[in-house]
This record gives sequence, C-alpha cells and structure tokens, in this order.
Amino acid sequence: MTSFRRQRESSVPRAAQSISIRAMAPFAAPRPHVLIVDDVTETRRLLADFVHRRGYHTLEAAEGAEAMALLRAYHPRVCAIILDLQMQGMDGFAFRHAQLEEPALAAVPVIVVTASGRREILQYTLKVDDVIFKPTITGELDEALVRHCNAAGRAVPQPQL
Repeated sequence: MTSFRRQRESSVPRAAQSISIRAMAPFAAPRPHVLIVDDVTETRRLLADFVHRRGYHTLEAAEGAEAMALLRAYHPRVCAIILDLQMQGMDGFAFRHAQLEEPALAAVPVIVVTASGRREILQYTLKVDDVIFKPTITGELDEALVRHCNAAGRAVPQPQL
C-alpha cells in the first residue's frame, strides 16, 4: 500500500490537488473509492487503513470544503462517504447540506461515524444512510461499505489468479 500526494490534474479542483489518496496494486476491474472526512489525522488514517485493506481506494479530507472538492472531482467512482460530524472549518452537518444541494452528488451514500447523538435523529435530520457509533465501528462499517458499494454497482473486484 502506497500513500502519495496527488499531482495537479486539469480535471481536479485546486482545493483537492493536495489531498491524500491511497492506491492499490492494479486488478482487472477498477476499484471503488470511499471518501473519508475527519479532521483528526490519526482517526482519518486509521479509517483509511481499514477501508484500504478491504480493497477500496480511499480519498481523505480533513474538513467539509476539501471533501466537497474531492466529491465533485471523483463522484462517479465514490461508492460511499464516511463522515465525522464535528470538524473545524466546514463541519459534517454543513457538508451534508451542501452535498444534498447538488443532485449529482446527493445520491452518494453517507455513513456517519460519531461518538454522540441518537441514530434515528441523525438519520432523519441529515438524511444519511447509516450512523455508526465510536469507538467500536469495524464490523458495522465493513457491512455498511459492502452494502452501499454493492448497491451502487461498485463492489470490490476479486483479484485474478
């Protein structure tokens, strides 16, 4: 697994050009992308490692504005968003509101990972697909990613032997 900084591409907005992207060894089919939005670097990297080990490419953003830039650039390939709610800059609530305002981006499933709140209230007010409570998230997150990425037709392809 290799981490690298994305070089300037004409199709990628300036705000998204320095965001960390993790790539996997090539397989026959393209890998679906999961966007991880969390302002705590260690948490974001742990989530990225977890998601990456399950075969997804990961896109990482430290706050909502960066996440919106990445989502606009990569939305056809993004099968799910893992979103923290409490962040500096544009928080998760403002990000979700902005995402829902853009029809092309609104359909990308959002999995909120949080330490507080009530599941039903968060799902209703934010119109998110899943709410997972910290600190124990791995099993629920794995199930949510498989469910949403498979439903979007972007299952992780199996390596060819």
